[in-house]
Formats: sequence, C-alpha cells, structure tokens
Amino acid sequence: MKVKAIELALANLLIIGLAIAVFASFGRVQPFYPLNGMVTYERAPSFEWSGWSTDYELLIDDSPDFTTPMTYHVRGNRFRVPDNLEFGTYWWKVKGDGTESEPKQFTVESVVALSRPEKDMIVNRGNTELLVRSSGLAGAVVLGVNSTLEVGVDDNVLAEQK
Repeated sequence: MKVKAIELALANLLIIGLAIAVFASFGRVQPFYPLNGMVTYERAPSFEWSGWSTDYELLIDDSPDFTTPMTYHVRGNRFRVPDNLEFGTYWWKVKGDGTESEPKQFTVESVVALSRPEKDMIVNRGNTELLVRSSGLAGAVVLGVNSTLEVGVDDNVLAEQK
C-alpha cells in the first residue's frame, strides 16, 4: 500500500511540475515579427510579440550583443519604428514581465525603383533617395522616396542610390 501511495505522490508531483513548466512558457515574451532571418525593404518596420504584460521594452541593435541598442518603451504587443533604419542587419528582442525573449535577426535592404508614369515625369518608387542625372539637367538632383521630377520628353535619365 505504501508503494502505491508513493507512486501516486510522484505522479502528482510530475503533473504539478509539468503544469508549472507549461504556465512558465506561456508567460514568456515571444517575438513573432519580423521573422528570424527575414529580409525587409521597409525602413520603418513593425514589430509584434506575445506576452501577458501591457508594458514592454523593445531593443533593436546592429550587434547581436546589444551593445548600443535603440530602446523603445511600448504599451501593447505591437510597435512601428518611428524613424527609418539604415540599411543593414539588425537583432531585436523584447523584455516584459521579468522575462526576456531570445534575439531575432532581420535585414533591411534597399530598393532602387524608378518609374516614368508620364513621358515628362519620373517617380522614385524605391525606399532610398536617388541621385538623378538627365540629359536635360545641368547637374544631378536628389530625388526623395515617392518624389517626382519633371524631365524632358526625350531626356535620357540615369538614377543611382545616393
């Protein structure tokens, strides 16, 4: 009879231990987006994570050691960076409720895209400023993202990332 009581007590302890482990894992902050290893062209990306807290600290750094992180205090589980990030590779993690997520890595890449919706106009459709030269211009012009420039109908246009 004593053996059965000990087996029952051990089984109960095992169940309690598993329940604590499951509960602890649900309480941890879990980063969702951007995905680990993701490449984005969005210079002001959004971040999403799960957790039970209402207040978090989001850290973004160009070093996996987080030596000089950009730190944002966030209410809720979503945040969009207010300023454009430079092109490159970053790591991010979230702190909340006394827990800290594992770091995730993502890369911001540039896109050079120039369109000519009308014969006398070009539009910068990329995510970086362009240095534009045209056969009708006396020099180069900096064309901002989503900006337009009037050019001659027959002008040849050359654009490069600034």
